[in-house]
Amino acid sequence: MLDFHSHLLYGIDDGVKDRAQSLEILAEYKAAGIDHVVFTPHLYNPYVTTAVKDIRAHFADLHQAVLELGVETYLGAELFVRHQELKTIPVLGRYALCEFDVYSEPLGFCDLIDRTLMQGMGNEIVIAHVERYTWLEPGGQRAQEMKSRGYLFQVNAESVADDVSSRARKWLDSGMVDLIASDNHGRTSGSAQVLVRAYEKFPRIAAKMKEIEDGIR
Repeated sequence: MLDFHSHLLYGIDDGVKDRAQSLEILAEYKAAGIDHVVFTPHLYNPYVTTAVKDIRAHFADLHQAVLELGVETYLGAELFVRHQELKTIPVLGRYALCEFDVYSEPLGFCDLIDRTLMQGMGNEIVIAHVERYTWLEPGGQRAQEMKSRGYLFQVNAESVADDVSSRARKWLDSGMVDLIASDNHGRTSGSAQVLVRAYEKFPRIAAKMKEIEDGIR
């Protein structure tokens, strides 16, 4: 199984703080059957300090260490989209994971994303934790426009594994959700099981995730 969105790369953002904790969580992932994990540290998030200069060095170190556990890791980023120059680390060299302000829609962002991340870099767009945005509804015109442009929608496992939140339920019932991921910021005990239960609860989405995973093997 694949975790597409996580903050498990130590010492970079508001996620895992040290190497030992990263290794502990990834060992738990392996025991639960999750053997492909993408690190997606925040980029340009105004509420998070990110040690951008350390990203690749820490990834190289952790990637090698967890290979011995049987876990394959990949480097990406979670890009906060406002009206700035959009630069990211594509997940698996292909997907641009994007997040926004929860309460305020950045006007014209679809055109900005398409012009820079899609046309300029040839990426597919994934919208992170889509259930969080109060300005975005699954039946609304904006969501339909984003789907028509080929955007993929991701929800967080903790929103769907056990007690499904009302906003997550709307998205799941709409059939518009493409991915489930942990967005794990350092939770240890039970984090992998939450993700596994979410996959089991929504096999249609899990099947889509399997296609992505098969594409990187």
